[in-house]
Amino acid sequence: MKILTVANAAATHTVRWTSALADRGHDVVAVSVRPASIDGVRVFATCRTGRTRAELAVGYLRLAGAVQSTYEMFQPDVIHAHYASTNGYIVARTGKKPTVLTVWGSDVIPKPKRELRVTHRLRARRAIQSADAVTSASTYMAQFVRALDPASDPEIVPFGVDTSRFRPAGPAPRTPVVLVVKNLDDKYGVEHVLDAMRAVQTDYPRVELIVAGDGARRGALEVKAQALGLNASFLGRVDHSELPALMASASVVVNPTVVNESFGVVILEAQAVGRPVI
Repeated sequence: MKILTVANAAATHTVRWTSALADRGHDVVAVSVRPASIDGVRVFATCRTGRTRAELAVGYLRLAGAVQSTYEMFQPDVIHAHYASTNGYIVARTGKKPTVLTVWGSDVIPKPKRELRVTHRLRARRAIQSADAVTSASTYMAQFVRALDPASDPEIVPFGVDTSRFRPAGPAPRTPVVLVVKNLDDKYGVEHVLDAMRAVQTDYPRVELIVAGDGARRGALEVKAQALGLNASFLGRVDHSELPALMASASVVVNPTVVNESFGVVILEAQAVGRPVI
């Protein structure tokens, strides 16, 4: 099957999804606002770096044209759009069919005690109504899809764990290690883990905190950890292939969030390795 994926090619979920389809013999092409390289998948990016808001805005303006031209060149059997309010909306506006839309979370789930912005809600609703099929990773997230479009009946397709790689790792290390694997953005509240670790390390100074991930808050979090005098290491972004060994080196995995998260894959991966999760 020829599959045209419209998604952020730099996101771990996109990489795993498209490469798995390619491994199964499908011909996969990805159109992405951010540049990235995915084994076995041809990626067409609409901006060179995609780091600033201005670059991303220009990239999304170009995305509709890129979808149109790639569709004409590739002639896919299906378009798979990820994230309703951006990629899904843009695909809906092209009118190309058939389309599968996969919602990710913040595209349909509002922040606590808030509502989606009107423009955001309208874009997401159009994407949902235009799609021939909608998939959600959880029943929790599916209820927000139905709130946007009561006629929608999302298919629940939970994320999985590769248990050939994420498997029981034996005893935890003798030196206690607390591991956080998270994007370092405001919505995940990693600063609360730092506050908690100050109390932990006051009583148990040998406990080490390791933070794997990158994002807009990384610099501020590193400064805060230093100001608190924490025994903490910030690894930056860690390739998904390295996570099993990293989790095996931990005593416990902490998964912080201050928003309604739709599906925490890291939780399943840590449990598959045999590590407790907070």
